[in-house]
Amino acid sequence: VHALVKRLTDQGFVAFFRNPGHDGWPSSEIRHIHAIYVGVHMKSSLRSQVSDWMQGRNGLVSHGAYTFFHPTQTQRNRINSLFNQAN
Repeated sequence: VHALVKRLTDQGFVAFFRNPGHDGWPSSEIRHIHAIYVGVHMKSSLRSQVSDWMQGRNGLVSHGAYTFFHPTQTQRNRINSLFNQAN
């Protein structure tokens, strides 16, 4: 899963691994990857999730820390550039 999240990031996606009981994701919910392509104009709730990702947060209402994946500075710069071009 970590390798997939890294690949998604390399392709311009902000991806959160939603693992029950971790990083603010409720234990009662299902495990999945939530991914947002940042190279397109998006609604405000998705822009907020991208902003959270850029700050190491979980993209949820709690805005807690996201510990599963830490992008490199190069990845952050690329995501930020793509996001700014489209939004």
